[in-house]
Amino acid sequence: MQAGEEGNLKFILQEDFNQKVAVDLINGVIIVGYDDWGIQNGTVELQNPRTVFYICDETNIAGGLFNMETSEPDKDGWVINNITPLVWRPIWFTRVTAGQPTKVIGAQTTLPKEFGGKNVKKMISIFESGSLGID
Repeated sequence: MQAGEEGNLKFILQEDFNQKVAVDLINGVIIVGYDDWGIQNGTVELQNPRTVFYICDETNIAGGLFNMETSEPDKDGWVINNITPLVWRPIWFTRVTAGQPTKVIGAQTTLPKEFGGKNVKKMISIFESGSLGID
């Protein structure tokens, strides 16, 4: 497992049981199965990704949503809308069930109030057999 941050780039990588999974903690994206990775010009470059999951809330890609706070009106009635991206929190642990280890990797965020304010999360389980599961 590797985790890193370079500038505003945040990612986690898990390699276990012949499976590679990467999580982009800026955009809420899970990438499964890639050949290699590196950093080029401040961005993570994954070679030959096989599957890319965008974490969604029903049909909305959560990484495309944002928080918006409106200021109080000034004396002329003007307001300022401040837009901030969602904050993604990593999910990263090992669970042992019936003596068998399972690696779990993913991300979660809290949606803006306009979209219900609920938590959204997705996790990929990497089983000892090399099988994958998604929750």
